[in-house]
Amino acid sequence: NDVLFAVLTLMGSTDTSWTAMKRFLGGRGVKDEIINFDARNVTPRSRAAVQKLMEEKAASFEHKNILRASVAAAPLAAWAKANLKYSTVLEKIAPLEEDLRELSESLDTSRTRMAQCKQDLVDLDRQVVDLKNEFGRRTGEAEALKLSLKKAEDQLEAAERLLGKLGGEKTRWEEQVTTLETELTSLTRDSLLAAGFIAHLPSLPEDQRQGALAQWTSFLGVERFDLRRFMSTESEMLTWKAEGLPGDELSMENAIVILNSAQAPLIIDPSTQASQWLKAHVAKDESTSLEVVTMHDKRFANKLELAVRFGKTLIIEEVDKIEPILYNVVRKDFERQGLRLMVQVGDKTVDYNESFRMYLMTRNPYPVIPPSAASIISEVNFTVTRSGLEGQLLGLVIQHEQPELEKQKSHLLQVEEDLKVQLAGLEKTLLETLATSTGNILENTQLITSLDETKAKGTTVKESLEESTTLQLSLDEQRNAYRPIAAQGSKLYFLTRDLRALNHMYQFSLNSFILLFKTALNESTPSAALERRIEMLSVALLRLVFGQVSRSIFNQDRLTFGMHFTRHLAAEDADETQWNYYFGLEAGDGPGTRGSAPSWVPENATSAYANLVSTFPSHASDLRLSDIGTWGAWIDSPVAETCVPAADAGAFTRLLLVQALRPDRLQSAMDSFVRTQLGVESIAPPALSLPRVCDEADATT
Repeated sequence: NDVLFAVLTLMGSTDTSWTAMKRFLGGRGVKDEIINFDARNVTPRSRAAVQKLMEEKAASFEHKNILRASVAAAPLAAWAKANLKYSTVLEKIAPLEEDLRELSESLDTSRTRMAQCKQDLVDLDRQVVDLKNEFGRRTGEAEALKLSLKKAEDQLEAAERLLGKLGGEKTRWEEQVTTLETELTSLTRDSLLAAGFIAHLPSLPEDQRQGALAQWTSFLGVERFDLRRFMSTESEMLTWKAEGLPGDELSMENAIVILNSAQAPLIIDPSTQASQWLKAHVAKDESTSLEVVTMHDKRFANKLELAVRFGKTLIIEEVDKIEPILYNVVRKDFERQGLRLMVQVGDKTVDYNESFRMYLMTRNPYPVIPPSAASIISEVNFTVTRSGLEGQLLGLVIQHEQPELEKQKSHLLQVEEDLKVQLAGLEKTLLETLATSTGNILENTQLITSLDETKAKGTTVKESLEESTTLQLSLDEQRNAYRPIAAQGSKLYFLTRDLRALNHMYQFSLNSFILLFKTALNESTPSAALERRIEMLSVALLRLVFGQVSRSIFNQDRLTFGMHFTRHLAAEDADETQWNYYFGLEAGDGPGTRGSAPSWVPENATSAYANLVSTFPSHASDLRLSDIGTWGAWIDSPVAETCVPAADAGAFTRLLLVQALRPDRLQSAMDSFVRTQLGVESIAPPALSLPRVCDEADATT
């Protein structure tokens, strides 16, 4: 009863009678009402009544007691106690809940505001995105306009540059077209001259070549023809020179003939310089197999056969004549068997490889070439000429005295050639770009860049060419300052070579002479004064050559050799009439009678006296030959060659007097004349010293 009273009171029922209690318990939804009862509905009055009841009748609400009385009432008692406590708690936290409610409402308001703000932010973001898109579009349009403006400005600048550069190129191209038209007009004639030179002139010496070319060019109406410029480049000639070829004009022309002749060249090379160059030149080509053989080799036929079969380059040395085994190969007497070319080599028919090349070489300056062979070979003569040797010796002097001059000139020529090649390449690229250009030509940066490079390179080449021309003139002027010693050396060599007419044994090679020349360069005392230096070189060279030759010839020929040198090198220049008289080639018409000669002239010399006076009439009066007091003592002197009473007369005139009037003293007079004029101590060589000979000699001499 107490439990139900508490339950009903808490649930707000004012009727707590037993009838009300039974009606409550008999209600259908009593259970749900109890379960779903909200403790917030408990009034303070109800709570106080129940609290008082529980305090007064606490035993009625103890679990063990109520459980004994009624199992169903025990949960209700627990429910009542729980709701009582809960309502008390709710009363205490009611202010807090109110605060919570207010705060919740504020939170809801804030959340609503925040949602509104978020929506506004989304709208603003959308507007920002739209504005950004609009800004980007406007910026893109502005950038496109800027790019279009920049492109227009670039095209305008490119057009101005293109017009300017092409305008400059036009002038140069017009000049080149004019030059090419001129060269094209003369190409046929120049080709004819080159073919004629290669076919007919290589066997001739330099002066005859120039004479023949002068006739041909005059006949064809060609102002000037240079085989070296027409058939080669400066770069090629510099390469040949570096390979050992002499730098003179004759050697360069011969190199062109050797490398371009359709016939097998027979190279006449007494100095072997061309032979060494050709071997070095062929050896540099890695695709070519070089074979060097002599005509006297026991396996010559076998080597020739293998070279023909496998396409080697064959250099045959010591070819003094064209052997029969070579005729078929030189004539190119081919037989065709299907696709194969065959040629007869000796008693064998072998395959002919078109890569085969053959060069015939001889040191004999006068090889025997029969008419049957002359038409099938190309004779190339490297026999040195006076001007060619002068050029070689000048190169040696420059290399020794001022090596930087030669290096500088070679460098200038090489740079000039390289610049010309680069310019030609740029022009070719430019023309190809112009020809293949598509679209807007002003947008072709490669073309504009190529034009810039071509213009810059053209300017550089022009400046370099002008500088090169100026420097070459300066270098040539400095080189020509040493030409006297080179001319002296060339003259000495050819004077020495003339001695073979005296005795066939007197053969002096160019190589040995060049060694003497180099020795003179090394041994002569240096001098800062150029003229003094050249004079000292000349003296040293003459001393070495004279001593070497004098030691190499027979004693009986030394005086003749000395007079030969003196005639061409003497400080005093006697005219041709005096030398002809000396050699007995000219004589006067004097009667040679006793009455026509002074009394001091011996009977056996009257004829010679008459010839001398009639040949040189001025001598009788100038020398006062009628003065017996002066000449009488001289004619009887045992050393008449040393005391000729004609101090004012030249040395050669005094020699002629001794020859005519005191022939017994002629040999001593000639000896004295040679020593005086050449500045040597004696026409005889120094005493032979084997150690000195060993020091002066090497493997080649």
